[in-house]
Amino acid sequence: MAFPSGRILAVLAGRVYLLASDGWDPLASPRPHSARPLKRADAEALCRQLGHPITVLDSVPEADY
Repeated sequence: MAFPSGRILAVLAGRVYLLASDGWDPLASPRPHSARPLKRADAEALCRQLGHPITVLDSVPEADY
């Protein structure tokens, strides 16, 4: 499995974004059924584990539709 720790998704204004190595990418599909909510502390820990700065959690782009 390419991402055994999982990936971070964010939902803003009904749009789903995936945290990729170069920032947030919008997904064309709805939230995967296996996705589950994370507490902020858990998301921060996963960011550290994946090598993302914690501040990326506050930088989800605004929906552009």
